[in-house]
Amino acid sequence: MRPRLYPSDTPDAEWLLLEPLLPDAHGWPTGKHHRRDVVDAITYLVGNGRKRRALPADFPP
Repeated sequence: MRPRLYPSDTPDAEWLLLEPLLPDAHGWPTGKHHRRDVVDAITYLVGNGRKRRALPADFPP
């Protein structure tokens, strides 16, 4: 898991609410990227109105 560096990163309290709503290991690809990192990448793109190619390198592709 990557360090929390951006204002759009999911706070711990919010993550505790979101995590149970996401698919479990049977519905989510495992091994490559932590689910929280993927959620943080999505909120970074939506919150900043950026394109995927402008995503910083420390987020999952």
